Amino acid sequence: MIHFLSEDIPSLGQDNGPLAIAQGNELALSRQGYDFRSDDQSSGLLPADHDNGIPATGKGNEHPTDSQSSGLLPIDQDKICRWIGAVAASYGKKLGDIHYIFCSDKRILEVNRQFLGHDYYTDIITFDYTEGPRISGDLYISLETVASNAGMLGNSYREELHRVIVHGVLHLCGFKDKQPADEQNMRRQEQKALELWNRMFPANNV
Repeated sequence: MIHFLSEDIPSLGQDNGPLAIAQGNELALSRQGYDFRSDDQSSGLLPADHDNGIPATGKGNEHPTDSQSSGLLPIDQDKICRWIGAVAASYGKKLGDIHYIFCSDKRILEVNRQFLGHDYYTDIITFDYTEGPRISGDLYISLETVASNAGMLGNSYREELHRVIVHGVLHLCGFKDKQPADEQNMRRQEQKALELWNRMFPANNV
């Protein structure tokens, strides 16, 4: 099952579209009742972080926003779930419990420092709890870094968000990106997944 949660959701302004998770069912704005499983670190379940970090000391006022405010997150959660399930199945994997935690730069920096010992911002940190063919994990995604990366790469915010969402799932499926060859392969798999999205939902090719 895929869960969509939030922590310290930022407001990025009109240019990036609405940025709040729609309320309804269990897709609530807060993480009440959900505990981060930091104890899994001691049992050999190591995080696979997306290491394109920007040093925390160099980020400055790149996102001059009120990180306590919120808006709507522009994703169709039902379609995302179907897409992620199809991506996983293409690698012979099944979905376990996957938690997407959308957050601010401030929050992802805290996670990066506490659990990885890294002092920089990043777009996604993936904590992998996969056992066998059933993939599970906690995926922290900074919406602020996603937005800034979209601008730098010339992508739409939604396209970049989809790329980061599937990036974490690819880590859970076993793909790495630390070495140059692995990173190139990861980019190919991301593109393959985005093309699958476009085939599944041709009216949403944005």
